[in-house]
Amino acid sequence: MQKDNRKKIGLVIRLLVLSAFFSILFLATENVEANVLDDIAETFNEKIFDGESLYGAKMLLSLSIIISIVLVLAITEFNLIGSSITLLALIGFLTFIEWLETWLLVLGVIIFCAFFGKRMVVAITKGESSED
Repeated sequence: MQKDNRKKIGLVIRLLVLSAFFSILFLATENVEANVLDDIAETFNEKIFDGESLYGAKMLLSLSIIISIVLVLAITEFNLIGSSITLLALIGFLTFIEWLETWLLVLGVIIFCAFFGKRMVVAITKGESSED
């Protein structure tokens, strides 16, 4: 019974944090016109940093998108490898639109390989060992 209450409280907290990040994204996308991706970052920069840190605005927007996706994956209890691949794809997209630096994508791939390298080898070879 107490475990169910903790799950419900955790779900409510996750939903509150998710709604806060969507509020940040709504603030950033207000009055967006022509070049949508650049305008989002520039508008966010103007409203939050008074036009002084476009890099900081892009990083904060990227972080809010990544955390939103992480919370959705946590709520749905998606498996860890699938969640990691989804996040790497998201980081790749954010790197492509130039909101994140390339080194963050490289770091994410290295961490993914460090965590799941052995598991992926076992899955690909179906548990066969090269040692005889």
